[in-house]
Amino acid sequence: YRGMSDYVNLIHTLSLGCTPAQISFAAPLTFNGYIKAGTLVYNDLFTIYPYENQLFVVKMSGKEIKDYLEYSYDQWINSIDSADDRLLKIVDRPDPRTGQKHWSFVNRPYNFDSAGGLVYEVDVTRLAGERVTIFSLADGTSFDEAAEYDVAMTSYRASGGGGIMRKGAGIDTDRISDRVVEYYPEIRDILYDYLLKNGEIDPEKIGDREVIGEWKFVPESLVSKAMDRDMLLLFP
Repeated sequence: YRGMSDYVNLIHTLSLGCTPAQISFAAPLTFNGYIKAGTLVYNDLFTIYPYENQLFVVKMSGKEIKDYLEYSYDQWINSIDSADDRLLKIVDRPDPRTGQKHWSFVNRPYNFDSAGGLVYEVDVTRLAGERVTIFSLADGTSFDEAAEYDVAMTSYRASGGGGIMRKGAGIDTDRISDRVVEYYPEIRDILYDYLLKNGEIDPEKIGDREVIGEWKFVPESLVSKAMDRDMLLLFP
């Protein structure tokens, strides 16, 4: 069950286009935004990218990257051993505005990071901290936990937002400037420049596996049924 989506692929593509990024971290910043097919207007960029985040490229070790991903996935999936188990960390609770019950994530989806630029899988039968296996970089280069990599992420994430850098990777975000190798402008501006240059958002281009890599949940026999059921609860 591939966890990749065109929306997050776009964010990874933008991030990996910023030198010297080799890997990127990105989360779904919206899951109910809608833009109809056709010509984009500038205000559509605020639907695609609603936050005022800059892009930072940060030096991280392979082990820190692996630990980061372990922490991130533990925010939104459970360990399961049956297709009847609840895979996503969701709960049926009242909407604070209307009082009506509906299914929603326990944690904030804008902290559910995946990685671009890597080939890896997430085994949902394993316990937290043991789920992620990274096979290589997107270009086939072997991944080494002892090596250092340049990782693109939002300024929010680099400065400690969501706690993934500190609690997951064990990085002191109060001293993040020591690790930043490049600062870029707001990601919405990077998106705007991308559209001016390319003229369109093409799923084939933003889904180039040689650039963004690939990740998936395993084993398929458990994940497919459990994920489909949970997604129907979230989006009836």
